[in-house]
Amino acid sequence: MSRLTRYPWIFSLLLVIALGLWLGSGRIQSGSQQAPEQLDAQQSSRQQPPLPRVRVRTVRLQPVSRRVTLFGRSEADRQSDIRSGIGGRVLAIEVERGDRVRTGQLMMRIDPENRAQELEAARALLAQRQLEYKSSKQLNTQGYQGKAQLAQALAGLKQARAEVSRLEREIADSRITAPFDGIVGERTVETGDWVTPGQTLARLHDLQPLIARGDASPGDLAQLHTGMPARVRLFDQTEEMSARIRYIAPAADPETGTFRIEAAFDNPGARLRAGLAARIDIELDAVPALLISPAQFALSDQGELGVKWVRDGIVRFSPIDIIRSDDDGIWITGLEAGSRLITVGQAFVRAGDRVEAVEEAATGNDTQRVAD
Repeated sequence: MSRLTRYPWIFSLLLVIALGLWLGSGRIQSGSQQAPEQLDAQQSSRQQPPLPRVRVRTVRLQPVSRRVTLFGRSEADRQSDIRSGIGGRVLAIEVERGDRVRTGQLMMRIDPENRAQELEAARALLAQRQLEYKSSKQLNTQGYQGKAQLAQALAGLKQARAEVSRLEREIADSRITAPFDGIVGERTVETGDWVTPGQTLARLHDLQPLIARGDASPGDLAQLHTGMPARVRLFDQTEEMSARIRYIAPAADPETGTFRIEAAFDNPGARLRAGLAARIDIELDAVPALLISPAQFALSDQGELGVKWVRDGIVRFSPIDIIRSDDDGIWITGLEAGSRLITVGQAFVRAGDRVEAVEEAATGNDTQRVAD
């Protein structure tokens, strides 16, 4: 005791050591009494990262007409190469390129040369042959002439008739007329040129109605038939024209494997031209569909096109069919009404992942980080 009195710091040190041992024993005891479940929860909360957040939208379907869209060009309803029926010199050209002509309108004149005089002689010979045949027939009936003479007279009559017909046709062919209403295209001759029978003189285009020609795949062909309504839009034209399918090729093109489709539409005044790029939209039956942005498309591990959605906090993948495309987006089928489509964050999650889904209506102008 006298030593403790002499050295008081020894007593203080012993008191501090005793107090530390007492406090340590209480912490160990309280730690040993903590529930194992709480320890596991605390440990798991420290080990598991937060769930990725994705933005979702509840699917509402709308009836949308299926559409087959073809791309091609506009074509004339008819076009014809105007050819010469006889040989001769071009006397006059009555039309110019770009002129509109009516059926039967004179386009060119070719010199008939002396065919008019030849026709007069042929007609006179025909009259003679008719008299000879009539006399031979009467004599044969009375028994004064045989059948051979009658047959010879008949042959001479027919030959004279053929010569008259030939000359009349050649004289008519010297006047080149329009076979139908149309617009004169290229012209290959000028006044004074010498032409031969069958030579092309000009080309005539009939642009009323105008034709939009497209090529359909075998898959689209099963849904099409002649008489179906269609809509046609030509290059650099904002207006759509009402059309109707008038022709479907019976056989595929051997090089492309596609089928020629023609849609005819009204072209008053021939204001629209042939050769313009054309888009043909053919409406089919209506199906329940969803309008989405192409940015919401996703690919499965097998490369199948689809979309991702959420059910019970788990990401799902569904393949889709594209119905049609509009300026506002793509219409698809493949999702049921009420599904929760992922609209933001689908690129950062995979099918089977657990996520935290945030409804679009609940986000407002929220700029929170999605799918970290």
